[in-house]
Amino acid sequence: MNKFWNIRKSENASEAGLFPISKEILEFIDRVVRNVEMSSKGEEV
Repeated sequence: MNKFWNIRKSENASEAGLFPISKEILEFIDRVVRNVEMSSKGEEV
């Protein structure tokens, strides 16, 4: 998942055949993923 997400966030995502997503949406998803990972480890969010 991390490898995909790093490619998805990169400037070259469209070259990899991925549909472009705005920076704001990518930042939001990144925060959500981090919160879910912390919650699954039992950490405070």
